[in-house]
Amino acid sequence: LCGSFFSTPSHSRHATEDHDYIHANWVDGYREPKKFILTQAPLGQTINQFWNMIWQEKCLVVVSMIQMFDINGAEWSIPYIPKKTGEERDAGDIKLIHCGTRCVRRTYDATLIKAIRNGSERRILHLCYFAWGHRGTPRNPTEMLNFVADLNYNRELLVKEAVAAGLLKPNENSPIVAHCITGVARSATLVALDICLKKLDDTANRPCGPLADVEDVVMRIRTQRAMAVQVNMSEKHWSSLSNCKSQQKTTNVYFQKAEMYLFLHLAVFEYAVRQRYISEETYSEVDIGGFFYEPQHQDQEGSGTDSQSTSRTTASSESHDGSKQDQQHEKQPTQKK
Repeated sequence: LCGSFFSTPSHSRHATEDHDYIHANWVDGYREPKKFILTQAPLGQTINQFWNMIWQEKCLVVVSMIQMFDINGAEWSIPYIPKKTGEERDAGDIKLIHCGTRCVRRTYDATLIKAIRNGSERRILHLCYFAWGHRGTPRNPTEMLNFVADLNYNRELLVKEAVAAGLLKPNENSPIVAHCITGVARSATLVALDICLKKLDDTANRPCGPLADVEDVVMRIRTQRAMAVQVNMSEKHWSSLSNCKSQQKTTNVYFQKAEMYLFLHLAVFEYAVRQRYISEETYSEVDIGGFFYEPQHQDQEGSGTDSQSTSRTTASSESHDGSKQDQQHEKQPTQKK
């Protein structure tokens, strides 16, 4: 678990109707209550509860910030969705059918899952962001900015379809389920970034704007999901830092910066520049030197390739039928026209 039961805020713990506990918390978006459900990656014994939660809360989008399978099909986490197009699996009394996968922007896989329970069918979009390496943070914030834009765009499409089909009432909430291994690291960073970008857009035309206080956003998320946005400063590092300050020396001491926290600042800054919220004069005065991206011993997989396109893409039903190549074949990113 990413935190003990008692360190997780009780007011935001998620409980399913049959009282099966799952380590998940509601997290508010920017001016959108309960936009997200942050949770750890499903364990072998919690897959049924995981899908029961998705069904109960009428979730239409599930985001995995960790790679589920490598290029050879080996499992990197407990699989909780069917692996290939046409494949089926059961999660309790919920039947899951893989309807197709498409690679988008060479940074994430979009998979359409048909969930069936007691004769009722729902379409659920699973987004697996694989461009985040095993260590460090993405090399280019642009990739994450594009992913956040695609996430919100596709969620809007699916919500409109659900309202038209009678699954959701107008203005009814459909939370985004986001997870990494612990539910406090990459997935929490994604949530924090989404909130910051929404706040930037909302305050851009105000006399006081644009405003986006990353620290305040992170601290607010932590009131709902304990230890959200992981800081890699260990107790040993803090002890060494204290000793160095007292001895006025820093010889042979290595400090690992709070990479995800710094990455959030870089991504917010890039978005502000992209949207022209920052003037060229202000941009030239900003010093971002010394930011720590990745440990020197980065795994071969790296953090993905730079995205060249900023237009939004869609993972609607037309893009996810059984005739599409699944994630075991060569895939090309597609974009919404």
